[in-house]
Amino acid sequence: MCAQQLLILSSCVHPNIVTYMDSYTNGQLLYIVMEFMDGGCISEILEQYNNGVRFNQEQIAFTCKEILKGISVCHGLGWIHRDLKGDNILINSSGQIKIADFGSAAPAITPHKSTIGTPHWMAPEIIRGRIYDHKVDIWSLGIMLYEMTQGAPPYYDLPPVRAMYLISTKGPPALQNPEEWSIDFRGFFQLCLQILPESRPGADDLLQHNFLLWSGNNTDLVNLLLKAQNLQK
Repeated sequence: MCAQQLLILSSCVHPNIVTYMDSYTNGQLLYIVMEFMDGGCISEILEQYNNGVRFNQEQIAFTCKEILKGISVCHGLGWIHRDLKGDNILINSSGQIKIADFGSAAPAITPHKSTIGTPHWMAPEIIRGRIYDHKVDIWSLGIMLYEMTQGAPPYYDLPPVRAMYLISTKGPPALQNPEEWSIDFRGFFQLCLQILPESRPGADDLLQHNFLLWSGNNTDLVNLLLKAQNLQK
């Protein structure tokens, strides 16, 4: 797995993918040197959701656009991430967003049925033990959208097995207060979370969606990050 992860990191070179610097061994241990992302991850911002630190639509659109750029490169090079979630989306103090942790990634050319990833972010086809492809990453992006609007992924208060059952049979619950979000947002959200993978668009298609026209910029995200960091202190 380490060798494959190094292969992915060295081949997926893009501003929205965390940069692999070097690796070396010390006895039986392998050390991987990565770019330092001093802002932490999306999840650390979401930890302050109940304290009033919340993503607005422009910040969500910017975050999605940057993630999709990275996903598009991964998919184009034939890799599936398989564990997209807030913990694996890193931010730096300049507001740059980068995908990290390719420990669960796999080649897209090979048919997959293995259950892998994090339960609340898993696509229905993974949970059901069906053959799946890169569309599982689009589902996980949709769950991240839910996470950014509601503060946590669907069914987060339930045990993982129960959550997985509900995700695979019913999909995520409806957004609370959907009227707070634009038609573009709701359309984008629904496309990502289509139960049938063949109904989900690919990353390149989603990059053309009108919702991303709402995108803010790095400064918007830095302001949100600073609010979260101040509360953490």
